[in-house]
Amino acid sequence: MIKHIIWDFDGTLFNTYPEISLVFQNTLKQFGIEEDRAEILKHLHRSLFQTYQVYVDRYNLDFMALRKTFSLNDEQLTPSNILPFEGVENIIKSIEGSNFIFTHRGKSTFHYLDYYDYTKYFSEIITREDGYARKPEPDALLYLISKYSLEKESTIYIGDRIIDVQCAKKAGIKSCYFDSHGISIDEKADYTINSYINFIF
Repeated sequence: MIKHIIWDFDGTLFNTYPEISLVFQNTLKQFGIEEDRAEILKHLHRSLFQTYQVYVDRYNLDFMALRKTFSLNDEQLTPSNILPFEGVENIIKSIEGSNFIFTHRGKSTFHYLDYYDYTKYFSEIITREDGYARKPEPDALLYLISKYSLEKESTIYIGDRIIDVQCAKKAGIKSCYFDSHGISIDEKADYTINSYINFIF
């Protein structure tokens, strides 16, 4: 039985990728580059780092300059344009134990959570500002497991990318791949779902 959920944020709790892909497309335009948004979206679902690398290699861009420009643009997104996934709040409320977040997003995570009054649901929220190793390294998950004495067999990490599944496996907890945009991965998760509506762990 699942008692505790650790959530990814982008593409898992909130449907941010349509807006993020637009931001990335507009960021490339600042470098004089026109790229297809659908292709950008596919790269983003694998990882943001990989997306940077694809276009850095393709157009011989400066990695840090692209990353900094995108990050500045991304932090300016308006919360009202980005919604939580339907049904996610019911799952959060139904869990017997605690909910947590581990995301590579920065402080803007709190802008969205506060806007929709979601912050109250989470015992702890870990963002990139906390300095933990990036996924698939499990350091942040192991920290939460230790601090809150979470039983591994009743704890699950939900994410929308292969690195989330790998991160859960490295931490020794259950994994859930949320296939929010119809992109299969080459890693078997304990659960694979494409909707939170009427879903119960």
